[in-house]
Amino acid sequence: QPGWDGSPMPPGLMKKYPPGFNSWSVGQRQRWELDLNLAKQHVHIEVIKYRGRSQQDIISAEISVEAAARSGVPIANVESLVVDCVRRGFDSDTIEKASRALTYGVGRGKYKREVGSAARARIDAGVSGDSLAKDIYKNILLQEYENKIEQQKPRKNKQQK
Repeated sequence: QPGWDGSPMPPGLMKKYPPGFNSWSVGQRQRWELDLNLAKQHVHIEVIKYRGRSQQDIISAEISVEAAARSGVPIANVESLVVDCVRRGFDSDTIEKASRALTYGVGRGKYKREVGSAARARIDAGVSGDSLAKDIYKNILLQEYENKIEQQKPRKNKQQK
């Protein structure tokens, strides 16, 4: 199994299926696999179209999509992020870092669709490749902090009104 940068990946590091996959119906599982393959094909075409890059770049972009999706990032979100990065001219290393950052949010149980939307907005705003992954991590940690603050607020009892 190749790693994110095309190098060999130690066994077990890339998840086989997203969280909850085993509880899905057969139709849902097949649809997810189909969506993943279509996303990889789309990324493949975009890399060739916008970058005209090597096979290594194509593989790297496809693995970025696959690894994030298998970790639980919605396929459409990671596909959109990778395509936006390719179109903006970011290198493979930056694309991999950005997709890993999305995966970080899932691993902490803090991923929300807004994270992917915020990342794409930052790309549209002209963020540099070096800053993109940092911005994604920052957004995830900020959401986590805001959730903690929200949980610490005293809740009003209905009788206290």
